[in-house]
Amino acid sequence: MEISPVQLKSLLSSALKTAIQVKGKDRFIGRSHSNSLRSAKFVSEVADRLFEFYRGDEAIIPFVQRVDESGIKKPGEWLFDISIAESVPLLEGKSKPRVNTRLVWAVESEYSTRREEFTKDFGKLLCARAVNRLYLNGFNHAIGLEGTFIDRRAVEASEFMKRALLYKTGQSLEGISQGNLYLAFWPSPERDPKCSGSLWDTSEADDILKRLRLYAFDWMAAEFKIVL
Repeated sequence: MEISPVQLKSLLSSALKTAIQVKGKDRFIGRSHSNSLRSAKFVSEVADRLFEFYRGDEAIIPFVQRVDESGIKKPGEWLFDISIAESVPLLEGKSKPRVNTRLVWAVESEYSTRREEFTKDFGKLLCARAVNRLYLNGFNHAIGLEGTFIDRRAVEASEFMKRALLYKTGQSLEGISQGNLYLAFWPSPERDPKCSGSLWDTSEADDILKRLRLYAFDWMAAEFKIVL
């Protein structure tokens, strides 16, 4: 089974909506780390929805730091912020321990807009031998000001791909398909210095959701293209 780009965009929107809805509960408020916890909740929700797509397939195992509705964290990361792995039984018997043999999804998320953080985490995905790779790039720009950042970052990511793989393989990218590669931009709860507080607190949920953007890498054109 494969998640289409349109399905992925809908999945991300649903995850973001749920994360926003719990912003005023328990540990998500009243603490200095509440915004980073809110971001972690979004990642947890994305993992749940990716796994839901494969539910019923016992070979698929999700790995992520889960965050429940009250803000309690449960460790569970493996390799990436989100890893959806395909596994096979290692031994026969009742317990049937399993060993991971392939990455179906490798996902990295970063709410910082700094280029240094982007190249570090995006580069991790280039090292992944996964069927699907997704980078979740948060932004905290005031409404109406995010367009320039998103356009610039999408171009930077395309150039980064060209240069990195040209250096690695010695050949151009055109026509070389290496699985599905996505770049998503999501409004993070981090405070914008130009605003009075977190956009999650000062904006309506529908306005936040409308700002979500997803790009898919076109291997023939060697560039990221927006998913409508």
